[in-house]
Amino acid sequence: MHIFNEKLKVRVLPFFLQPFFGMIYIFCVLLGFGGLSNFTILGAIGVTSLASSTFITFTQCRATALRPRHLIGGYMIATVVGALMKLLMLWVFHHYPHFANDLTRIACAAIVVGVTTFTMAVIDMEHPPAAGFAIGLVLEEWTTRVLIVIGVALVALVIIRLCLGRFMKDLA
Repeated sequence: MHIFNEKLKVRVLPFFLQPFFGMIYIFCVLLGFGGLSNFTILGAIGVTSLASSTFITFTQCRATALRPRHLIGGYMIATVVGALMKLLMLWVFHHYPHFANDLTRIACAAIVVGVTTFTMAVIDMEHPPAAGFAIGLVLEEWTTRVLIVIGVALVALVIIRLCLGRFMKDLA
């Protein structure tokens, strides 16, 4: 059993540089939200999902989940499924007010993860961090601004990976 990554013996610099680039990226994403005072829960969930995607990008740079199709497609699926589930939930709450409770919200959150996962797998666009974003869409009020910031951040992450990918080392 070892405590430190065996690859650290061979290449030290990527272990410092790649997380540093990830840190700069997340800093810019947070700035895109206009600072922490403007955060909603969805903004926080979106950023934590992006942080997970960033971790994979800068430590497991050869992972299938990082192909542009998977990264952007996974979040697109999560956005569509999450938004549709939110609309369905609001429709049910409006027409059947006795269902407007925490148990229904929890059930919808669980269902959205299952449907998102299923859809990603069937369409072959798996990106696990995006499933968390779908929960945020169901449980929180959201604006198009949040969706735009997340979308721009995703495109930026894909561009970073495409530009730096050949220089990055797989740290996992």
